Amino acid sequence: MASIDGNAFEIERRFIQLKYNTNMPDDTILGWDNDPNTVSNGNTDGETLLYNVAMGASFIQSNGKLWFKKSTPNTWIELGGSTSVASNVVTHTIPAGNSQDFYSLALSNNQSFEWVVDTTATAGTALSKLSSLYNDPDMFSNEYSFLGYNVDMDIDITVSGTDCNFAITNNEATSITCSVKVDALNAL
Repeated sequence: MASIDGNAFEIERRFIQLKYNTNMPDDTILGWDNDPNTVSNGNTDGETLLYNVAMGASFIQSNGKLWFKKSTPNTWIELGGSTSVASNVVTHTIPAGNSQDFYSLALSNNQSFEWVVDTTATAGTALSKLSSLYNDPDMFSNEYSFLGYNVDMDIDITVSGTDCNFAITNNEATSITCSVKVDALNAL
């Protein structure tokens, strides 16, 4: 049978997930449905809760934006937002001798990336996987697997301002078709 002390222990170690319509103790709702970084401590009970909740809590807006409390008193980062990409595939056919931009990702929310490049050329196909890590001001990249035909292409992963850019240059004599999938991992 559960005890009061046991229940208190479980309640204290639970993961806190708040949302715009979380029920408050006074039977109202939290009532905040915007970027939690902009709440004012003491303005409303909902804003005060968001401002003072412990690190590691999450907040989800009605539009699906998910936030993670990174530090106190009130620093939140958006997870999987418009500057993050998860499992999105972009495909382009690149003519011989041309370059194609595939992704431009904001480094403010993301500092490490994994890229999967699936390439079809007249001579065959290739599949490669690359990892990139941003350590201000440099971007470090490493190809750690490669399967199939050695397609002659250059992969450029660069930093431009506050963005990580991913581009491929086709050095083959004919067109190649590349599908690029990126997993952008948030730095917490």
